[in-house]
Amino acid sequence: MESFNDYSLWNALKQGDKDALSTLYFHFYNHLYEYGYRLCQDEHLVKDKIQDLFVKLWVKRDTLAQEVNVQSYLLGSLRNSLNEQYRTETNRGKIIQLYKNTLENEFSLEFELIKLEQETINVNKLHEALSLLTPKQREVIYLRYFEEVSYEEIAKVMDIQTKAVYKLSARALERLKEIMNVSDQDLLMTLILLQISSLKR
Repeated sequence: MESFNDYSLWNALKQGDKDALSTLYFHFYNHLYEYGYRLCQDEHLVKDKIQDLFVKLWVKRDTLAQEVNVQSYLLGSLRNSLNEQYRTETNRGKIIQLYKNTLENEFSLEFELIKLEQETINVNKLHEALSLLTPKQREVIYLRYFEEVSYEEIAKVMDIQTKAVYKLSARALERLKEIMNVSDQDLLMTLILLQISSLKR
């Protein structure tokens, strides 16, 4: 995603270019939707929050920071918006608690769509292993291996220290290896295959 000219469009948006806003919207929409849906599993809420996000970008364009990583800024903003919605939602039944079973259900769909060769690690075993990670560990794995977000930018998205991201990632990978009883190389290859499959869809 870094090859996309985020920064020039961001600056054009700040200067009042509606076409830049539209281009950013259509470029990032699918990424935002997939990430948001994994956080709360409420299709309509996620779509509404994405719309709200871009409306706020336009309304507050004059006060937007000049130097930002656009992808991380948008992911973090959506995450905060959904989190705030959860805190203020009176009908709790409409929203699945953030950080409780986060990403777990949607990973089952990911694995149904991924066709790995027989010699690769068993998909069911990987699914089970991911489901046993903590919600934050699963989120780090998703951001790192599906969205290709850097550790520094993941820290901004999740509003934690970069050192904490490294620790979460390391513990998640170690836990996956322990549960699956595989080597570093086998685990890395499987995650790469997951990433490639995600990019193809």
